[in-house]
Amino acid sequence: MDHPHRSYTPAKEAEDVAKEYLQQQLVHLPVTSPTYFDVINGRGQGVQHHPGNIKYRTLVFSNKGLYAKCPRSDKAKIAKGIVAAVRELGGRFFELDKQSGTYHDIGDERAWAKTSQALREDQTKIRQQNYSETASNFDISLLASSTHDQPRAIPPKGYFGYSVQVLESLYFACEITTFT
Repeated sequence: MDHPHRSYTPAKEAEDVAKEYLQQQLVHLPVTSPTYFDVINGRGQGVQHHPGNIKYRTLVFSNKGLYAKCPRSDKAKIAKGIVAAVRELGGRFFELDKQSGTYHDIGDERAWAKTSQALREDQTKIRQQNYSETASNFDISLLASSTHDQPRAIPPKGYFGYSVQVLESLYFACEITTFT
């Protein structure tokens, strides 16, 4: 994925194409042990306590207020931004094949659906809380490139960038507590 601080070069484009191709190939390879960054699809204590799932749930939770306030056209962008952020930092979305005992990537479509569902949970409660509060905890205009009075759609990179920042801070905070 492109970062705003990187300049475009043909070598960078070739690197991005190669990275995307490799990721597409890796999606189909079975994995026996998920990493710290991976998100495991499923139920149970093992899934709930996996470090990647904990970070993922925190990231989803940090986007719920934004999700409640954004226009309908932006809701899918938030889910896709979260999935892209997890993948950008080396995470994958896995499901366990109980027969073989290996994990398989569920792909972006299912990861987006999983994330959209997680964002929708408790939305009524969040909206009620947002309306009852006098001051907002999150200003959606911070993601927009201009400060118009009208709410407007935010580019997908805005949601992606926000999600990457949140996820990086979660991993950084975890590293600090691990080494201290």
